[in-house]
Amino acid sequence: MVAGDFTVAVAKGGKPYFPHCPQVHFSISHSGEYWAVAFSSLPVGLDIQRHEQRDYLSLAKRWYHPQEYAAVEQYGKQCFFDIWCAKESRIKCGGTGFPALFPTFSVVEKGAIAAVVEDWQIKPLNIDADYSACLCGQQLGRVNVCLVF
Repeated sequence: MVAGDFTVAVAKGGKPYFPHCPQVHFSISHSGEYWAVAFSSLPVGLDIQRHEQRDYLSLAKRWYHPQEYAAVEQYGKQCFFDIWCAKESRIKCGGTGFPALFPTFSVVEKGAIAAVVEDWQIKPLNIDADYSACLCGQQLGRVNVCLVF
């Protein structure tokens, strides 16, 4: 168990952290009926997205890497949201902020979410048929996730 002052601060890129307990890393996400938090001893990123009606092809063309856009064209709406969550979890993990880096890297490998992106492990999470979720970190086996709905 970790004891300490869990006052939350926000880094320059928007990533929250515990300034008085730097050995605990966390990421928070919420969408629709779900709220989740991931804790780790290493940097971690988590994202959840409800599948809402959007012009996902236009969004993918604007924000996604060309490999990702091609995957969305081929596989559709579910693929769009899976990629979104993988990208956002990666951005959250690194604390670099959204959306500047979205088009500069791809989370797709052979039409599916890659297991590793830029030395970060990526793991899609199955939560609900109407949601996509993804976790990103250096060692995902050491991450605890709490999901509330």
